[in-house]
Amino acid sequence: GNAYQYGKSSLSWSAARAAADNGIAADEDWATYLATITSAVEDSATIAAIGKGGAGAYVGAQASAWTTDSSNTKSRTWSWVTGPEGLANDGEGTAFYTQTAYFGDGSYKQYVGSTGEALDDAHTNWHPREPNYDNESSTKQNTLMINDSYGEGSVSKAAHWDDVSSNSSHSTGYITET
Repeated sequence: GNAYQYGKSSLSWSAARAAADNGIAADEDWATYLATITSAVEDSATIAAIGKGGAGAYVGAQASAWTTDSSNTKSRTWSWVTGPEGLANDGEGTAFYTQTAYFGDGSYKQYVGSTGEALDDAHTNWHPREPNYDNESSTKQNTLMINDSYGEGSVSKAAHWDDVSSNSSHSTGYITET
């Protein structure tokens, strides 16, 4: 089976990805990468790896840029972009969720919420208010973090996924997978 390890650090998502790729596993012969969460079992294992060490940790997912269709609906796709899943689709990653945001009056506001759906029965664990619409900034809320910022301030069994900035102040670390 796979092993998960928490790296405590306030790195950006890109720096956490580089650190994970450089390996913090106990056995340096094993390749490590930012964790991908494709099942409830893996979700539980990543939460357990964080323990009470912090309020949030980056994992290996990113969102594509927003696109707009003729009905003024905006959408983007979330994909696992690290590890074996990141190699799929010619290196574009494994898509697991399509997020949509629609406002008939055309007024796009931050934190108004959005909807979406898991692709191909993919596992997801979004907080009920996540992922949310983020004014389309390429640096805002385009990475995934396991987060308990809605709870007690430390990751617990109630932890959920949160779309966050790649430089989130909520990050206390990242999770590697081998």
